[in-house]
Amino acid sequence: EAEPEDFFSHDRGIYVLGDDYEEYREWETYRMGRSRSFAANFTHPDKTKERRVKITLFDEDKNPMGEERIGVRIRGGASRKLRQKGFNFYVREEYGEDVLGLGAKMLRTSGSIDTNVTMLRDVFNQSLVSGESLDTQPGEPCMVFLNGEFWGLYNLQARYGEEYYQEKYGIEKDNLIVVKRETHVSAGEEEDLLLYQDLLNYAWTNDLSQPECYEAIGEMMDIRSFIEQYCFEIYIGNSDWPLNNVCCWRVREADESGDNPYADGRWRF
Repeated sequence: EAEPEDFFSHDRGIYVLGDDYEEYREWETYRMGRSRSFAANFTHPDKTKERRVKITLFDEDKNPMGEERIGVRIRGGASRKLRQKGFNFYVREEYGEDVLGLGAKMLRTSGSIDTNVTMLRDVFNQSLVSGESLDTQPGEPCMVFLNGEFWGLYNLQARYGEEYYQEKYGIEKDNLIVVKRETHVSAGEEEDLLLYQDLLNYAWTNDLSQPECYEAIGEMMDIRSFIEQYCFEIYIGNSDWPLNNVCCWRVREADESGDNPYADGRWRF
């Protein structure tokens, strides 16, 4: 349940072209040779395009499981331009308690490639390696109704965010770094990107066929996780990778006690 103007009004609506597109179109008309990325109300991932909604969750027998107020934003890359758009959830103190555990989840349409084809390829493919060292986003299909109107089939999936890593690995939010597409810090501080660049620089400037170099980079990243990611993406023929949809994470400060094997300061994929 949402305020209609929060989704569909020209100025505030996060689901429409809106004011941001009008500004972009005016720019395109008078740009004088300068370039600018396509813009619309639904292309912005930041908090200015976050809207509060009330979500009621039902089980497969149509019995209510509970409800909560939570923030939502349009999610994805190219899939933002599709008629059916996905949503990320955001838990905040002003919204109330996350009683349904939605803070670590998202409503995904199946991406720009598969949304209009099977709607299940992403969830199925990830289930094939759910027992390996790779992080996966398990999910289940669901029907979504927006203000009582059927909005389509979605996948309610785990989302790679602060809640995901805290719940699965016991990593505190203030010690987590998540880097996506090699240039974007989605969790942590912008300067944390330097730690990822240190990894890339070492790989570029050293001969990893030498045992000492291979051992050194193994202390910087989980090599098994990296290899399994490449094997998996190549096997499923992911054409939207590796220049896109790359995600890795680590803790900022390693746990010297060794109590948490995932808090060793190495990058995982």
